[in-house]
Amino acid sequence: MLEGTYNLRELGGYRAPNGQTILKHKLLRSDGLHSLSKADEAFLIKYGVRTIIDLRSTREVEERPDTFMHDPDIQYVHVPFLDRMLNNASDMIKMDSLANVYIDILKNNQPSIKKVFNIISYNINNGVLFHCAAGKDRTGVIAMLLLLLCDIEKETIIEDYSWSATLMEPVFIHQKQKIANAGYEVPAFIFESNKDDARITLQYIEDNYENVQNYLVAVGIEKNEQQHLKEAFLGGKFNGQD
Repeated sequence: MLEGTYNLRELGGYRAPNGQTILKHKLLRSDGLHSLSKADEAFLIKYGVRTIIDLRSTREVEERPDTFMHDPDIQYVHVPFLDRMLNNASDMIKMDSLANVYIDILKNNQPSIKKVFNIISYNINNGVLFHCAAGKDRTGVIAMLLLLLCDIEKETIIEDYSWSATLMEPVFIHQKQKIANAGYEVPAFIFESNKDDARITLQYIEDNYENVQNYLVAVGIEKNEQQHLKEAFLGGKFNGQD
């Protein structure tokens, strides 16, 4: 869609079983925004984006700041996820699957998840873009929670998640070569977005909380706020036509 991103996508357009559809121009997910061109920036502003939530670690932001960080037309908010893990490579290597990374996010980043949902709720009338570095893991977990809240079917959520590795392949090829040249080794799964990892993550929520609503209550998002978000996202009614 843009020159400076690979994994920018709409959450709008997904249809719930009752026929309601998530409105477009409300929620976008992406990889890093540090390489946006002026044309990219203009496109996103014209598209309706007014709030950007950066889920990257503090170190990642310092090394590659968002081009929108000081833009007067954009509310930029940094909500770091996985700061501890990303600052200690051995913690990441100890994880044997991305599903375990995602479950760690759901367990140990609940204040950050609450903050993300609060920011989205406060800015519900404008477009919100949330992103991390690859738009796959931290972004993927937030996207799963939002889509679950909107009653999107699990297999659709899993399919949405699985696109990241394909879209990011040009970047990942370069990163793998850079890592190999430096003499480092990282688990191969770091560059993947296998459906089973999303499936296990969704099952964790179901097994431990029964549904996403209960999980979000545990995080600190009350059901009336959840309903407010859901109604705002699902403003389009199914009229029987595609």
